[in-house]
Amino acid sequence: MSSPRSARANSPLQVQTSITPSTHQLINCTANALYFGCRSAKQDEHYASEWATHSERQELVYRVAYSRDGKEGDARQYVQDRIREDAPRVWQRLQEGAWVFISGSANKMPKAVKDTLVDVVEKQGGYDRLRAIDYVNEMARNGRLLEECWS
Repeated sequence: MSSPRSARANSPLQVQTSITPSTHQLINCTANALYFGCRSAKQDEHYASEWATHSERQELVYRVAYSRDGKEGDARQYVQDRIREDAPRVWQRLQEGAWVFISGSANKMPKAVKDTLVDVVEKQGGYDRLRAIDYVNEMARNGRLLEECWS
């Protein structure tokens, strides 16, 4: 069961407000992307219909990873897997000044997502590893990489 905090952390209203604070709306903005991960669609994806509606209206790209809904023996799918699949688009958005919000469990997920962003910068941007790490660290220093994580 998910904590109430995790449900609040990615509520559509909260993300809408974060993305466009001046209008509190998402308007034809497929530059916005939500990479959402949870164990099970039925048990943990509290705002599925709202996110699907925003996606259908082309107000954001909605990419989801369910780590426990796969068939027995299949590799688990995590947010970082979706980011890796979308690496060219993620790199393009990063170059355009995209902000990245990491929200969820403070266990392994934040590091895994940041490591994947470093991989994207390295492979898509042609940076060496140290420069790619610096790029992601600079995003954090400039407020473009934000974390709201808890145990």
